Amino acid sequence: GLAYGKLNKCHSILPAHAFLHNWLPQYTDEEISEIVRVSLAYKEELAAKDYKEKVGKELSVENGLALIHRDIIAGNVKTVVDAVLKNTPEVVVQYPDKTSSVRVDTAAVRNSLISYYGESFVKDKIQELVKYYVKPLARLANYVDKSAYNA
Repeated sequence: GLAYGKLNKCHSILPAHAFLHNWLPQYTDEEISEIVRVSLAYKEELAAKDYKEKVGKELSVENGLALIHRDIIAGNVKTVVDAVLKNTPEVVVQYPDKTSSVRVDTAAVRNSLISYYGESFVKDKIQELVKYYVKPLARLANYVDKSAYNA
């Protein structure tokens, strides 16, 4: 819910990350990124299940996760980071596959980061956070299996 909603509204995952970091201060930013990834995978699995029940056809979870990851990557490119740091209200960037472009609400991204991390930390923090979202999203089962071994 929250991560996907913020991603769709701002076209950046960073506001959701910042919100969850504030809400769950006992976790590191890397752990927060995993929570975000799990919530996105869970949302996509539910959407596929719901689609199958309502329409009667399979919906590829992998394709859905790839599209979400495409949005995350587009919202984390250097152009977006620079626009956030320069306080530019919005920027249009091309998706990595060059099929189309998306408008990123960099003002909302900046405001979220400042609100939860403080203005003096935005430059260092944004460069750290984008690194956590480079890896493609996996199916929910991959995160569940992985967590069982880390307990």
